Amino acid sequence: MGYFRFRRSLKVLPGVRWNIGKKSSSVSLGGRGCHYTIGPSGTRTTVGLPGTGLSYTSVSRRKREDRVPDHHIAEAIEWSKAQEETFRLHVPDRTPGELPATPSQIETIHGLVHSIAGTDLTSLSASQATYLIDEITREKAQFTERKIHEYLDKKQRTSPTGCLFLIVALAAVGYVFLHLNH
Repeated sequence: MGYFRFRRSLKVLPGVRWNIGKKSSSVSLGGRGCHYTIGPSGTRTTVGLPGTGLSYTSVSRRKREDRVPDHHIAEAIEWSKAQEETFRLHVPDRTPGELPATPSQIETIHGLVHSIAGTDLTSLSASQATYLIDEITREKAQFTERKIHEYLDKKQRTSPTGCLFLIVALAAVGYVFLHLNH
């Protein structure tokens, strides 16, 4: 006897994927070799050697009452996209005789960030551009991870409405007990 399965993975940003399943969704940060997944049931870190089939996965499960609803994950992704990204990058020195960066590499860098201060992209070598693309992708994934956790932490804190409801409920219980004793 078999069963149907639905799973779709969408690239949200470089190094960030939104995984959608039949019953839940998650966000994966990173790429081949190392990625971190945040989902409603917990987190998963996977480190592997690409091409070898060897990998190690560490899973941290949430208790049922601590699980994050899918719509909160989708909201966190959208919220993180709107946040201002600022990070410092280091570009290694260009060695003599290196080939210049390709137009494709320069286009990729411009697609990853809105602006880069202090770097003349036309003077980059191909290896510097590759390094910069990897560095930007890693920084963006870490930034997105921090922002998603920040958003989800804010969501999981008790809301003012929840506090008000709790106060009213406690007052009602206190009122009932007070009148039962008199």
